[in-house]
Amino acid sequence: MCILYSHYGNSLNILVPILNKLFIDMPKLNTLTKSKHKRINKNQTDFIKTITPHKNISPEIKKLDFDKTSNKKILDIPFQEINTDQILSLIDQAITTRSNLHIITADAASIVMTINNPSYKNVFLSEAFVIPDSAGVIWALNKKYNQHHEKISGIDLTHKLFEKGEKTAYRFFLLGAKPEIIHLAKKKILEKYPLCQIVGTHHGYFNSDESANVLQQIKEANPDILLVALGMPKQEFFIHKHKKDLNIPVSIGIGGSFDVLSGNIKRAPIWVQKYKLEWLWRFIQNPRKWYKVKLLPKFIILTLKEIYLTRRKLIKNENLHKNW
Repeated sequence: MCILYSHYGNSLNILVPILNKLFIDMPKLNTLTKSKHKRINKNQTDFIKTITPHKNISPEIKKLDFDKTSNKKILDIPFQEINTDQILSLIDQAITTRSNLHIITADAASIVMTINNPSYKNVFLSEAFVIPDSAGVIWALNKKYNQHHEKISGIDLTHKLFEKGEKTAYRFFLLGAKPEIIHLAKKKILEKYPLCQIVGTHHGYFNSDESANVLQQIKEANPDILLVALGMPKQEFFIHKHKKDLNIPVSIGIGGSFDVLSGNIKRAPIWVQKYKLEWLWRFIQNPRKWYKVKLLPKFIILTLKEIYLTRRKLIKNENLHKNW
């Protein structure tokens, strides 16, 4: 707490009145929207369409078969309302039709990063398919829309793809992590999924002069799925910049998943995941992730403010200002 206060002290002094307003008025808003006017919560479709239009879906995503009106926004970033089985089906479609699908597994820190980085935000808004990969994002979605949403983490999705790949002969290319980690990850993956086709690997420690050789290696391997673990935002920029040239059906940024797959970092126990503390487990194992942890308070504050303003606007639109 001392560290947090030393880092956020001035900001907290400014934000205390705002937080007081949020926490005092939020129950009032909830009472109005839930008890007196239940139809607002029942008619979720109209509610979502009113406040979360996503007009920038790329042609590559548009041609895939899924509900394109089901996106929900958190801090201007649209998340697709989709479960694990549906995303696996979507990936299968993209491979069959040789589409160019870029999947972002977004956590709370990455959403905050988009606020002051327009180029990064543009990647999320233009050609990417964004799914929630953290307890923080799930909390925000559940809080804002009063509905349950499924967390689809990069590591879980990767395991599902390897499992399915044994039956469908998906061709995988692994890009990222240290040289020794990526080779160990490949070994561990093939031990668990012996029929999985890993057609190439390359570590993530290459410079701009070496990029051409890396890209050529990926092209020659001709994968169906490119798994990129360069960390945020580097992995999203890499995929966004090169995906059309590489012409790979599916590209997914998976953060530090190769460290977990290799056994170099142990994943949080089930009980830790159950209590939504996987972020803390990762931080304890790798304190260098402090740069991400320190963004969580900002994400919470901005999300609560957005929820407050959205519900207040909705109440006004429903002519409830007299009760307010």
